[in-house]
Amino acid sequence: MSRITINGVTVDPLAQADDLATASLVSEDATTSNYLLVQTSHPPTSEEKEELAALGVVIHEYVPDDTYLCGFRPTDLDAVRALPFVTWADVYFKGFKIAQSLRSNRLRPGVAVLADPLEAGGPRPRTIDVVLHEDVDVSADGLQDRIAAAAGVSPGEVQTDHDKVRVTVREEDLSALAALDEVKEIEEVPERVLYNTVAANLMHARVSLNGTKFRGEGQIVCVADTGFDKGSTTNAHPAFTGRVKRLIALGRTSPARTDDPDGHGTHVAGSVLGDGVSATMGGDGTSPATGGAITGTAPEARLVLQSLLADDGSLSGIPTNLHDLFEPPFVEDGARIHTNSWGPVTPGLPYNKAAREVDQFVWDNKDFVICFAAGNDGTDRDGDGHINLRAISGETGAKNIITVGASEGDRPQIAHTYDDLRPLSYPAPPIRGDRMADNPAGMAAFSSRGPTQEGRVKPDIVAPGTAILSTRSRLASDDGLFGVSTDPAFMFDSGTSMATPLVAGCVAVLRETLVKNGTPKPSAALIKAMLINGADELPGQYSPSETGPTPNNSCGFGIVNLQRAVVLPADAGRAGFTDAKELDQGEERSFRITIPEGAARTLKVTLVWTDPPGKALQNDLDLIVRADGQERHGNMGTDPGFDRVNNVEQVNWQNLPAGEAEVVVTAFRITQFAQPYAVAWRIL
Repeated sequence: MSRITINGVTVDPLAQADDLATASLVSEDATTSNYLLVQTSHPPTSEEKEELAALGVVIHEYVPDDTYLCGFRPTDLDAVRALPFVTWADVYFKGFKIAQSLRSNRLRPGVAVLADPLEAGGPRPRTIDVVLHEDVDVSADGLQDRIAAAAGVSPGEVQTDHDKVRVTVREEDLSALAALDEVKEIEEVPERVLYNTVAANLMHARVSLNGTKFRGEGQIVCVADTGFDKGSTTNAHPAFTGRVKRLIALGRTSPARTDDPDGHGTHVAGSVLGDGVSATMGGDGTSPATGGAITGTAPEARLVLQSLLADDGSLSGIPTNLHDLFEPPFVEDGARIHTNSWGPVTPGLPYNKAAREVDQFVWDNKDFVICFAAGNDGTDRDGDGHINLRAISGETGAKNIITVGASEGDRPQIAHTYDDLRPLSYPAPPIRGDRMADNPAGMAAFSSRGPTQEGRVKPDIVAPGTAILSTRSRLASDDGLFGVSTDPAFMFDSGTSMATPLVAGCVAVLRETLVKNGTPKPSAALIKAMLINGADELPGQYSPSETGPTPNNSCGFGIVNLQRAVVLPADAGRAGFTDAKELDQGEERSFRITIPEGAARTLKVTLVWTDPPGKALQNDLDLIVRADGQERHGNMGTDPGFDRVNNVEQVNWQNLPAGEAEVVVTAFRITQFAQPYAVAWRIL
């Protein structure tokens, strides 16, 4: 069976052919639409793609399973259907276009939804993004007027931005919008909220070579958050003196203000690159007489901060299209690392237009690393003592970012428990009554778990996120909820918001080591591969463990260990990496690793590629490792199958005897564009 699943609607066009015909969903030709769904018996070869192109079929996107959304200006469907590798083809149904959150909650079979996606809509207003097909110009003559007419609003109420249109409509008008051929998808616009150096020690974040320390020198990190301290690059919090490059007002623009009355942004910035000293607080969070250093993970990096905070306290400074969030610091400031401790207020949203925008930006700018907090929606809703899955949401589940979850910090003196924070979310032991920061082997209960709605493993990695001591804005109050600081320049906070900037600082240090040792423009895929390859297993703190073997949907590939992620010249023969050029359909590339004599070793290999935007993998590569007469595949353990969902694949082969290991990367499916990739490896 080859099902097609789009926006939560699943049909098998061959098995349900009679049902589709009865519902009048079978087209004789393509006179009604310029867009087709084409299902094939296998990933098309280059020659087969040329046959499609000769008939006027332009592949836009892969959708599971074995199906392609295509542009098609001709009308002769029979010619497409007659190709021997095409198993089914028809016009793109309008019932696929409406996001699941906008449809009735009643459970209906897929064919019924395609025939009538809304059943009966009401007058309830919904703010939506109308996403257009990739070959549609949003400024085309008459398009805005036709969208306005379908939406029942005036043209002035239609906001156009890049390749989408934002408008507030009644539910009853969604079907008319879906009937417009230029429309690819209709999504509800989510509200965004904040995802509120013991940590550095837990992450092994201090790296040196021959006495020279790597501390993020030369790296520019952009933080998008509430604001920064008093909003000045010169009169800055002492932990940032001389290292604030630019502050950008996106939320409070008239007059422009970038100060931080909330405190979240300043705390986040400090975890990335703060370099402070306290007279009363030690780095371990206690109050020794001598005080101590309180630093982020990249204390010599420079800061660009985009203030998203609006006058009403919301994050409405986030641009409508996230391209406009990432491009200015990338182009104007030279930032190659961007960290975001915010996301959708609704857990479990599917891959949406925002996720697509994030993935598109990294695809277009392959050396730009974007970090997102996984979210704080980890709850035990059913009271069984386990955190529920599938809370990763929207852009936090994008393919090409580093999604960061939270493990526990190591401050057992802080007495707060998870149910102190949210008693209804954690009604049962072992979570109820458990201190939030007393076991660094465990996950923070609030950290959102995966998988994504599309089945991808998320988060990618974790870092400490409970009772994190960092810089306090001089305009913000401190309620002491997550620990009491005796120094007003610093405060405690908890959340995946706190874990994510710690990882962003590690990325800055990792990038510094690459740039200074012969890789001047490392790709985001390479940095992600090295970071994940260096991660340690997180054992968990409960029985049974809340984590399990990696990769898993609690901690991803484990907790960051920067010392193992970094590959320095002294590591030759024990660790390595490659930032490889493109593979096309059916191609493969390999290299060999020598496992030294002596005790059996562990070989850890991680493959990452920056995938073109799309809900499913557009380009599907396979990681294969052959050694000792055996073969293992990425993310599959000893299972002979292949991962068809994730663009991160890892083989962690333990007890490997001396000899040669061959690492092979093959291109199983290439949808439109040849695919570059990165591999990191280490012998343990």
